[in-house]
Amino acid sequence: MPRISDCEDKSVNRPGSMPLPNTNPVELGMWQAAAKGVLAIQRCAACGLHRYPATIACCHCGSFDWNWDEIDGSGALVSFSWLPDHSRKDDNDWPSSWYNVAIVKLESANIENAHMVTNIVNVWHPGELKVGQKVRLHCVRLNDDLGLPCFELV
Repeated sequence: MPRISDCEDKSVNRPGSMPLPNTNPVELGMWQAAAKGVLAIQRCAACGLHRYPATIACCHCGSFDWNWDEIDGSGALVSFSWLPDHSRKDDNDWPSSWYNVAIVKLESANIENAHMVTNIVNVWHPGELKVGQKVRLHCVRLNDDLGLPCFELV
């Protein structure tokens, strides 16, 4: 099974054993857009509201009709944590074997609470991250078809 560690972009500090994203039809468009360096989230075809995370039906109006909408990828850091990468032998070697998991508010989504669980790339020390920091999209291409919508500090 292909893993994140197979990715050529070494700016992403995620566990090497992490599998590639889920490619079910409800989520696939986001991963494909990220391979092209774009952030795409669902927009309800009936009421026009964005929704993230991707779902089969709109939580506002109940419609099953939706499209992918490219948004600009601006955001703000809401929360974060540092975790050890237990797939590495040196998992106690701070910070080289640790990675961050972040929650980013998607500022260009047209709903109030569009928050993405993601990774802030090129950040390797805890003191570099602070709640409220502005971030921008930094897609990590995994292969020709799939990418990860990650972020970087502005």
